[in-house]
Amino acid sequence: MAERLASEQVTEAYDATWGLQAMRRGAQVRDRQRQRVSEWTAQHMRTERGEPLDFEAYTHMAQPMDEGASETGLMCGSQTGKTTVAVSRVFWFCDTYRVRVIYTMHTQWAVQDFSQTRARPAIQSSPYLAQRIRGIDSVGVKQFIHDDGGRSVIFFRGAQAESAAISEPADMLVHDEVDFSDAGVLRRYRSRIAASTWARRMVVGTPTVPGYGMAALWEDSSQTQWLVKCPVCGDERPLTWPESLAGDADPPHYVCSRGHELTRETIQTGRWVDARTRAYTWRMYHVSRLLMPLWPAERVLSEYEQREYQDDPALFFNEVLGLPKSSGELEISEEILAQVMVGFPPAVESDQPTFAGCDQSPKENSHRLLIGTIDAEGAFAYMHAEVCGWDRLAELMRLFHIDVLVIDALPESSKARELREQFPGRVYLAWYPSQPVKRGEAENIRLDRRAGEVQLDRTATLDVSARRLRLQQDFFCAMRAKVRETFIAEMMATARAMERDDDGQPHARWISTGPDHFRHAHNYATVAGLLFSTWGSGPSMTSLDLGTSPEPEVTDERTGETHVIRPGHIPVPDGVVDGTAQIVDWRRRT
Repeated sequence: MAERLASEQVTEAYDATWGLQAMRRGAQVRDRQRQRVSEWTAQHMRTERGEPLDFEAYTHMAQPMDEGASETGLMCGSQTGKTTVAVSRVFWFCDTYRVRVIYTMHTQWAVQDFSQTRARPAIQSSPYLAQRIRGIDSVGVKQFIHDDGGRSVIFFRGAQAESAAISEPADMLVHDEVDFSDAGVLRRYRSRIAASTWARRMVVGTPTVPGYGMAALWEDSSQTQWLVKCPVCGDERPLTWPESLAGDADPPHYVCSRGHELTRETIQTGRWVDARTRAYTWRMYHVSRLLMPLWPAERVLSEYEQREYQDDPALFFNEVLGLPKSSGELEISEEILAQVMVGFPPAVESDQPTFAGCDQSPKENSHRLLIGTIDAEGAFAYMHAEVCGWDRLAELMRLFHIDVLVIDALPESSKARELREQFPGRVYLAWYPSQPVKRGEAENIRLDRRAGEVQLDRTATLDVSARRLRLQQDFFCAMRAKVRETFIAEMMATARAMERDDDGQPHARWISTGPDHFRHAHNYATVAGLLFSTWGSGPSMTSLDLGTSPEPEVTDERTGETHVIRPGHIPVPDGVVDGTAQIVDWRRRT
């Protein structure tokens, strides 16, 4: 009896202790839920140097960190703390609730660099995080262990290849450096939060060109700006370039619209204000280096004078000001297209060899095709433009005697190969490899005639095709109204942006701001035209030794076919109409 009573007393004492511990854990969870993200961050987060985050100097970072909207983001210049804000929100979310988060960066290399040089030192220097993040702490996965035994998991992934997308369900998606990630990969991730009651999304990054990536999201957002109020005249507005900098002062400093100096202390007392108050999806903040304590006006002006920014001012707008801007170099505008769309009558067939470029579409009967020839002055004259399917494409190969067709190898590679087998030596599947094509050639083309494939340096070849349009070296026939409308829209749906490689060196990259099938069809046609002219396709003057044989034989290098040449027929040169002996200039408007 005494033993049972003692056992019951021990059990009651254990239950009371366990219940008290459970109550304490519950109170701690409720405290964390009531605690702002910025407060939690100041208490537990550390920099890679082991230092606490300084919200007194970076007052503008607190509200974006505490933002409670389900879809939020920061459009920032580089080195402005955007990743710190995003990671702090994720760590607080995982520490407070049992959740799963997918965090993407633009490359897997960026994930590895972040994990080794920033995340791991920051976790190790925070006793709280070192105790909470355990069990799994690898480059790609980090696990939070809760007091009650529950777990939260963060998956870090690169976003440049389809294979990087994981099928794990999630409660929150964070996309870091949207403009430099693969848009298709990011779209695939959207479905990962479909079954979550949280379904949170966050985007952070440096913008590149207008209408793309972060800039496009910004247009559908609150467009929240940090306003600075002048203590002298009361003028209140965001810091802008170059209006807010007195560059001729000694030393240079920030000023309001009426020329009064704005000290760093004044800038730090600013406030966030929404430019839009309704009808938007995202709650987004804009942060430039002008708001950062380590970037006084003198340093901003000095940065602008750097050669890399002088060579490409758009990069200064992107990285320092956090604003989208296109360099304008090689831009294809409606005005440029108007100069080359001269509208000569389109052809329905050709008895002379031609070249063509085709960009596949995943939609049925929606491939974009351009067929051209070379006029008397060496310009590419596109005599036919069409949106078609595979059967029609094969028919056009015959009708126009297409001698060189460069066609997108994806997405239907099998169909493209069938077309190549149907027309041996005339169809070449085009690939854009992930690495630049280096051959020392102006067009950066790697051709395998035997395999019927061509690898193209994406940036270099798109540069070439855009330059041809700007120099009016290409001209286009009249098109049906719907095809013409699609052609113009898709030709203008790319923009040339600048980004930095792994070594920090700037390099150009063409990005799609919308459907751009005709733009790539023209690029493939440009490559086909260059090959066509190099190989000497079409009628040409050839010197033959007729003394040895009245009917000499000639072997086609590409097909291996042998042809018998019978003298007596004099071909009509390109651009000469029979009976008129006049050169036809397709560029002249009728």
